[in-house]
Amino acid sequence: MDFLALWLQKKKKWVLAMVVVFSLLLRFFYYQEIQNTPALFLHQDAQTDMNFFHVWAGNIAQGDILTKKDLHPYHLWHHKIALAASQQAGKTEFTQETGKKMWEDWYGGKRFHQEPLYPYIISFFYRFLGTEIEWIFLWQLFLGTLSNVLFFGIASFYFGPVLGLLCAILSVFYGPLMFHETVLLRPAWMSFISLLCVWLATMAFSQKKCYIFCFMGMACGLAFLTKSTLGSFFFLFLAVAWFYEKRIQFFWKQAVCMLLGFALPLLPLVARNLSLGVPPLEISSVGAITFVNSNASDFMPGKGFSISQHAPEIMSQSNGKFFPAVLLTLQTHQNPIEYAKLLFHKAMIFWTRQEISNNNYNYQYYSLHSFVLSYLQLPFAIVGFLSFTGIFLAIPQAKKFWIFYLLFFITLMPQVIFYNLSRFRTPMIFFLLPFAAYSLLFFYESIKQKQYKRLLLYFFMAVLFFHIPQTSPEIWEAEWYLANHYSIAGAEKRIEEGRFQDALCLLEKSLSTKNICLSDKNNVTIRVIDSYKNMHHACAWIYNEQKQTEKAQIHLEHASFLNSILKKE
Repeated sequence: MDFLALWLQKKKKWVLAMVVVFSLLLRFFYYQEIQNTPALFLHQDAQTDMNFFHVWAGNIAQGDILTKKDLHPYHLWHHKIALAASQQAGKTEFTQETGKKMWEDWYGGKRFHQEPLYPYIISFFYRFLGTEIEWIFLWQLFLGTLSNVLFFGIASFYFGPVLGLLCAILSVFYGPLMFHETVLLRPAWMSFISLLCVWLATMAFSQKKCYIFCFMGMACGLAFLTKSTLGSFFFLFLAVAWFYEKRIQFFWKQAVCMLLGFALPLLPLVARNLSLGVPPLEISSVGAITFVNSNASDFMPGKGFSISQHAPEIMSQSNGKFFPAVLLTLQTHQNPIEYAKLLFHKAMIFWTRQEISNNNYNYQYYSLHSFVLSYLQLPFAIVGFLSFTGIFLAIPQAKKFWIFYLLFFITLMPQVIFYNLSRFRTPMIFFLLPFAAYSLLFFYESIKQKQYKRLLLYFFMAVLFFHIPQTSPEIWEAEWYLANHYSIAGAEKRIEEGRFQDALCLLEKSLSTKNICLSDKNNVTIRVIDSYKNMHHACAWIYNEQKQTEKAQIHLEHASFLNSILKKE
């Protein structure tokens, strides 16, 4: 192992080049596979967070620099809560405008709906390159490559070349990272800005130069503007500076530099908020409703986002204010032990081997259209297992891993306080991968040295991980319908171009989801069934054109069966 470490140290530039090459190649082939699939159109569904960011960025690009109009979305679930709250208040008249007004009040008027940096970045692309979503995805895929490079440097600095290389391999081949680079959401940017914060902090504490502390503070400020929970990086690094800097005057010098750097990116936020009569550091409106829905007594961890039956009453009584909403939510539990069990369950759900989607299409669906994602990438089932075992096995090496224990803890807490989603878990995977790499090294050395007690411990940790309760995440009816809708549209375009086999491939991949979709009664709606029926008809037409009448007949029979269900509906 010492020889390998020495060789890797000498060839560090070549290893770095390989990290870049493999990152780019995998992303190139992955993007080629999904480029003409429904994956690039799912942001157009008005009920999704992707569409919210798309519309918000479009408004900014068209001149609404301060975000004054169309500030808060009004989805179907917003309407349901507002209607229920109105009925509970004894009001007989209710319109959509009434519901919108209620949510405007609960969300705080002109306060940003969510953290603003990501949509402002997207608006730059829309303003100068047009609203084609491909530019955003290409930028995010490039960010993914930069994240792998940063992570390789960080891991090599803390753990040496061997563990650094293992970390880089795991990050390059971790599937959900690449998947989230092709959705119009924040994980790719969150991953990059988080790693940039850690890298700059590492440089600052090793070189003790004030300007690096200032840059690190700026990165933390940008992280806060991306996702407010990432603002905890600033306080973590401030605590590290206090703990390690023995000379008090130097600590204050570092702290002032960090604070100045942190404040600089926040100046536009403060100026905008003050000009619109909003408290200067208010950055998001969704804290209250998110806490209510994910902490009330009827919340089911593992299902992702859900609507609590307590939400209408709590939002009305608290008027959307966070701390009153928290107190009212906690009162829905019979006792503190019951609530503690809920928090523990949420912590365990973090380790689920499934990718819990929200209202963007899920990892499994994208895998249908991508050989790279299906067969050349590592799922969380593997990386999560290695990370889970590594967290416990690395305890004797805590002096080496302590910063990653802290980073993992502070990024896990928001998912325990609120709820778990794949898009929340993915950016923090970089803080778990050093433990995964250590787990692999631990296993290899245990076999090499025939240390069977260590192997027994490893086996025990594996049993423990695979006994963590699993979940079956729900996929929304709208997701199935939208994917099918764009599959049909994509197939029609291919047929017009004479690419019958490509059209057939796209349709049959989408049809492979039929049994999974219709097994959930919530998805058995007229439009979803009709979309599957139309895909069967399209397949039958193509097979008839190709003189494959037997296969065409099979699709016609499936279409006829779905048509009989439609008549009953």
